Amino acid sequence: MAINFCFPKPQVSQPFSYINSPDREEIHKFCNMGSEAEILRKPRFLCLHGFRTSGEILKTQVHKWPESVLQKLDLVYLDAPFPSQGKSDVEGIFDPPYYEWFQFNKEFSEYTNFDECLAYIEDFMIKNGPFDGLLGFSQGVALTKVPKIKFLIIIGGAMFKSPSVAEKAYSSPVKCTSLHFLGKTDFLKEYGMELLKKCVDPVVIHHPKGHTIPRLVRSSPSIRSFSSKLGESNTTARMQNPESISHLTQREAAEVDEILMGPLGFSVDQLMELAGLSVASSIAEVYKPGEYSRVLAICGPGNNGGDGLVAARHLHHFGYKPFVCYPKRTQKPLYNGLVTQLESLSVPFLSVEDLPVDLSGDFDILVDAMFGFSFHGSPRPPFDDLIQKLVQLRNFAQNHPKSPVIVSVDIPSGWHVEEGDVSGEGVKPDMLVSLTAPKLCAKKFTGPHHFLGGRFVPPSIMDKFKLHLPPYPGTSMCVRIGKPPQIDISALRQNYISPELLEEQVVADPIEQFRKWFDDALAAGLREPNAMALSTVGKDGKPYVGSLFAIHC
Repeated sequence: MAINFCFPKPQVSQPFSYINSPDREEIHKFCNMGSEAEILRKPRFLCLHGFRTSGEILKTQVHKWPESVLQKLDLVYLDAPFPSQGKSDVEGIFDPPYYEWFQFNKEFSEYTNFDECLAYIEDFMIKNGPFDGLLGFSQGVALTKVPKIKFLIIIGGAMFKSPSVAEKAYSSPVKCTSLHFLGKTDFLKEYGMELLKKCVDPVVIHHPKGHTIPRLVRSSPSIRSFSSKLGESNTTARMQNPESISHLTQREAAEVDEILMGPLGFSVDQLMELAGLSVASSIAEVYKPGEYSRVLAICGPGNNGGDGLVAARHLHHFGYKPFVCYPKRTQKPLYNGLVTQLESLSVPFLSVEDLPVDLSGDFDILVDAMFGFSFHGSPRPPFDDLIQKLVQLRNFAQNHPKSPVIVSVDIPSGWHVEEGDVSGEGVKPDMLVSLTAPKLCAKKFTGPHHFLGGRFVPPSIMDKFKLHLPPYPGTSMCVRIGKPPQIDISALRQNYISPELLEEQVVADPIEQFRKWFDDALAAGLREPNAMALSTVGKDGKPYVGSLFAIHC
């Protein structure tokens, strides 16, 4: 994307002009991101000053805007890279030093140091970012290499006159949210109007003065429109912040279910199907079947266990190899049907006695679907022992990075639905899949992956309980809450040290030797053992190495 803010001389006989429109109190809507957004950092704008002025001068001008606007923004002011090479039109009004972004001829059609200017701004944004937007006045820049931005505030902007620069700058429409200030007597107004045509759905404010920065005295419908777009653009980021997501108490969660299955017409099996699919989808987002194929779903006797049974079925269809431990079966048609569906897919059911003492050697994923938000009291046999197995496994995992991951459905077993792991003896999952809306205990979850599932909450529920939930992407049945964990790239490197290979150890027949190596690769459980590098040497003594797959052996 390429954007510019315009060019040449600022006319500053009036450092400020005024916009006449209604009521100052409305101005704060200009960047009012909603109360939840205060938890996040303010939207950060890089501010680019006019020709032969400075960042400090622009700061002085902009900071006469109402405090209700400025307190919503994090404004960073940057000086241009080149000292002024001539007289500044602001001498006598603002103190030096003065700077310029690049140089140009009298027709504004040829530019000098333009690429250097781009590199300078790009470097600053990378080192001091992230930045959400740009605010620019008068002489500006075309940004083609900087990190993606979401917002533009363009004051006295114009299109570039250089054909080569313009072609590059406006090769595609400017799609980010933009607010444009155009002065009635601005000598660049004609070119500012042309710039508007390159922006998608721009918001425009006309003021009665010239090429200057308008003072915001009272707001206008245009400011409110831009404010609305700022809020919409920031909704996803805000909702991904765990602190801005709504959490339900135990009573509220029960009431939501009653309303869903009462006046709203949902059935238990319908909600269970949606919940189980959400759990399976969340698992598939993070743990791919190529590396985490063996799944053990430990299911309790209630609805949480039913969610686990449904999840196991979907995981089977997703390419995993699920096993189910369902020690206290609920003798109701709904649950019997879920069992029958799994048995028809030849999904094995394991009794508690059938489970290995050490679960780490037989499974890659353990789904904790024992108890949901309606559970009270202490777990009874055999679930108390099953919970302890998972707890011990987590302790074991601290020293064994290849141990199975634990995925809890809605409530980690052993946790209080509101207070979390009060005793310290509950399951500590790697992934928590909250259903409908996170419960209060989810605030105590510290694992790397928190997802929300259950894309079925109607607006009436959202309104009644004042729920703030993240939007689901595309057609997905789950959405991540919070950011993915940081990955240490260096830790991904594997060491392939092996014993030395001596010539006397190699058999004479190369095909026989290949079969031996291939059998060793199969026995070691290597991924794609039929992928290999074949090295040969020609008559000229030059080696050649190629990668290939064996399809016949």
